[in-house]
Amino acid sequence: MPVRPTGVFDAARLREAREHAGLTRAALARDTGASPDMVALWEDQGVVPTPAKVKRLAVLLGLEVEDLFQPLEGASGLVMLRARAGLSQRALAKKLGVSQAHVSRWERGVAVASVEQSEAMAEILGADLMDVVAAVDIRPAPGPRGPSPDNPKRRDDDPALHLVLVFPWEYENDELVRFAAQPSTFYSPQGDLAGPDAADGLDPTRLAARMLSYAYAERHVHTHVEARVVMDGELVYSIRYQIRPTDATRRELLFRALAAVLTPKPPNTVGNDDPAVRAALRRELFPLLPESTEGAGRLIVAALSTDPMSWLGAQTPAGGSLLAVFQDDAGKIQLLGHRDGQLRDGWGWKSHDQLGLTPDSTLGETIALLQERRS
Repeated sequence: MPVRPTGVFDAARLREAREHAGLTRAALARDTGASPDMVALWEDQGVVPTPAKVKRLAVLLGLEVEDLFQPLEGASGLVMLRARAGLSQRALAKKLGVSQAHVSRWERGVAVASVEQSEAMAEILGADLMDVVAAVDIRPAPGPRGPSPDNPKRRDDDPALHLVLVFPWEYENDELVRFAAQPSTFYSPQGDLAGPDAADGLDPTRLAARMLSYAYAERHVHTHVEARVVMDGELVYSIRYQIRPTDATRRELLFRALAAVLTPKPPNTVGNDDPAVRAALRRELFPLLPESTEGAGRLIVAALSTDPMSWLGAQTPAGGSLLAVFQDDAGKIQLLGHRDGQLRDGWGWKSHDQLGLTPDSTLGETIALLQERRS
């Protein structure tokens, strides 16, 4: 039986890169250990090379694996992690000491890898442990709701668990003095999980991965990144965006735009370098920000117009508030304050009941309703 491709190979990019490097098909075949006929199949017939060959091609031609290969839409993140490592399902299974069927089931989202298996995969793939845990667990099993053979307790209609990974951004005299590549701690705004602080000598990333692995067995999990912005010793903002399960790129762009406005010099963020411009934008935005919450400062969440009210409610700290920032269908930036059962759009607080909102009402629908009421 032929193996179903797990992704799309960019044959045109391969041909372009080969010709740019001045290589013939015969030369490329020699360097990759393939035959010239096989190179022709890759370039002309849409044949997808093995993961090992894709990685070898990328290295030879000075490309990233992603330049040549992209997983199918909706595919598990494990497919891309394998591709980057140049490993097939069979090769990864052999290194893990499991069957290929195990890896296939993880990638199809119908089985959950153990903590130990996730840790072993991270080492084998040269990947971040959190990326592996999310990749093998993030997608719900397909099929009807209710218990599954793999996990009789799991139900697709369980409420999602939101896990927030906290990264400190500390400034002194407008200079960034501390920025960590790994989270300093983690927590759930729903109060379900709380992690240690890195200062305690524990590894929050490893512990968060373990907690996630256990949590996935019972509930769907949404993972978020939160920048805690400390200026001259005072916690001023927390800026958050969801990285999994969907639309991370759109959320990250908005997160970076917010960071460029709200911080003196955000790490790894391209923004306006004029401090006066950023200060003016902060002054304009500040009156709309939520009240400061203990331990989080003023919380701003990068959202999407398609996010439902149930999602927004799960982001809101108990007894606290947040500001959701998103683009509407016309591309305009919208600001929506939220606290327990209430919304604010610049015209005062209104309850969900007053507006006739349901947990499934989206942010886009909500802002349109508010605008209609004002007109």
